[in-house]
Amino acid sequence: MIVLALTLAGCKKEISEERRLLLDEMETVLPVWDLEHLTAPLEDAMAGCDDDELAAVVDVLWCYQEVDWDFWCASSWSPEECYAELSDECWAGVRLSDACLSGYDASFEGSVLAPTDCEASQAALAMATYVYTDDDAQMASEIAAVVPSFELLETFTAGAYGGRALLGTSTEGGDQVCDVAFRGTWSGEDVLVDLASIVRTRCTTTTGQPIGWCGDGFFDQYVAYREDGLIDAVVGALDGGMCPGGLRITGHSLGGAQASLFAAEAHLELTEDVRVHTFGEPRAFSDDAAAIWEPVIDKVRWAAWGDPVTTVPYAWLGFGHYGEARQLYTTWTGATFISEEDTDFSPWGFDPYQHETTLYQDRLDATCGD
Repeated sequence: MIVLALTLAGCKKEISEERRLLLDEMETVLPVWDLEHLTAPLEDAMAGCDDDELAAVVDVLWCYQEVDWDFWCASSWSPEECYAELSDECWAGVRLSDACLSGYDASFEGSVLAPTDCEASQAALAMATYVYTDDDAQMASEIAAVVPSFELLETFTAGAYGGRALLGTSTEGGDQVCDVAFRGTWSGEDVLVDLASIVRTRCTTTTGQPIGWCGDGFFDQYVAYREDGLIDAVVGALDGGMCPGGLRITGHSLGGAQASLFAAEAHLELTEDVRVHTFGEPRAFSDDAAAIWEPVIDKVRWAAWGDPVTTVPYAWLGFGHYGEARQLYTTWTGATFISEEDTDFSPWGFDPYQHETTLYQDRLDATCGD
């Protein structure tokens, strides 16, 4: 506020040549997200940092760029801990004042979103995360630890196409909803599904209604879920009055693609009361089909900065995303922000660790609260 007041008064303090050079250097190594979302000049954003702190920040940013994260952490038994250790090495001996950190974070005000739909998004992420657990009882217990009202009804597999999905109930906004969650890539069969999805095929509902062109592998796995009774089970729950609050559909990674396909069929043939939350989802539909579903289905698509899975299958192959795109991003200060992005957005950077469900949980909790 002091810096802003001085600026408006026309008596802004001149900075030294050394500080100007540091600011210029910082701008060259600052991630693209920061440059696009800062609402103040970098000089003002860093006004709370003295020259020594500014020099330390520049060194940290260079360290982040120069470390080969994939080389050191790819074979680690815990990539999360490996990344934390490497990050700690970059910050070794660096101590920054609160004024330095908070001044930078405040410079994003007006360009980022306030946390909304936190309870629904965190509940959906819990289901998308723990559907990876093979044991039904353990999975239900893990989800209930986050969503106390959750009750598991049934699970499904996609046979030769791998996969795992669940149907359950929980409470959202005072109403009971039926939850459908799909597991992401986990097995060798799932990998083959992903690879086969660079080719498009005509996709239809159980009764033959077209839902548009989609990834061939994605659709093969989705049909296998239907053959294992998924649609019949959801119809039974709807007809039995178990879903007065509608359907909440979710999935991470490959599971996000399955959630998008199921949402399209559900909207056409089961109920229009459909809400979707996906995390690190690849493009499931052709760009034309995605454009059809975009204004129709209530969907939030979460993408973490650097998550490479959200970029495939590539747009130049004719694929597209649909849904409200929200990016989760953590700055060098450790603060996490949510930014609203274009519908077919995929993040800058290419870092497989950014695809982990634990990272999505940490970032969503950081913005919404535990």
